[in-house]
Amino acid sequence: MGSFADDLDYKIKREQENPFLDDALINRLHKKQKRQIETYRSKLDDFREIYGDEIVDKDKKEIERLEGIFASQEESPESERINQVAEITEGIVVNNLSGEWLDNQAEATPASVYDDYKRGVDAIIEFFPQQEDQAYEYLGAMLDVTLDTQAKLSEKLDRVWKRHISTGRMTEIKYFEGSEIKGSLKLPCIVLSLDSKHVKELMKLEDRNKREEIGKHPVQAVILFQIQRQLRAYHSCAVEQGKDETAQVAMLAGNRIIEIFLQKEAEIEGFNDILQDDPGSIAIDEYFTQRGV
Repeated sequence: MGSFADDLDYKIKREQENPFLDDALINRLHKKQKRQIETYRSKLDDFREIYGDEIVDKDKKEIERLEGIFASQEESPESERINQVAEITEGIVVNNLSGEWLDNQAEATPASVYDDYKRGVDAIIEFFPQQEDQAYEYLGAMLDVTLDTQAKLSEKLDRVWKRHISTGRMTEIKYFEGSEIKGSLKLPCIVLSLDSKHVKELMKLEDRNKREEIGKHPVQAVILFQIQRQLRAYHSCAVEQGKDETAQVAMLAGNRIIEIFLQKEAEIEGFNDILQDDPGSIAIDEYFTQRGV
């Protein structure tokens, strides 16, 4: 959790008068989104019949150890607000990836606390089969907010590139329960980068419960583009490395994303205009273009 916190400190100091930073709004939304995330994420105790008590108890102690480390770190009021905004945005994104943003073709689930801490995965996207003989398809998402600098985004992209994309290796999460799977799951893990402007807009709409407006928000074009761009890189590297399973998964999921993007582009006027100056999308495209994928 808290991956959205990167670089928010700078904006906070410049936008004290902005509703984005209203304590009452943040507290209200944070309670709502945290409750939603905790409700839908996988619980380790539900996997005892798969892994056994010893392994589950060991993993729960590891979570306690990591939480203790984070709790011991001194946190300023500003940093606390940053982390709350991070969790609010994560909740909004996960909720809407389960609906209109992916054309109601998928279910997004918050990752278990263990996989969040140990694998850096915030959410799992499960695409529904389009035909009876098709299998479910899965994606992992690491969520990040970029503001005036791209340093933290580059750092996260470097980690995913070195550990997974360049080698054609997928990320393996341990605790997941989907429509057809309960247990471990290998999946491409991508970085979603949202700008503070979009975060602020989404928070204000969420506070007013404007579900339809959120469903039509142009930020979905940013998310679709970033997913597809990274899946393209995954596929290219997997083919080069002879990783057939990764190449197949990336290709199938990427095709689904392209179909959704093209459909929305045809239905919503100016749907992809937001991409022209979105810093996260530009940075992600440049990052992989420089690496020839």
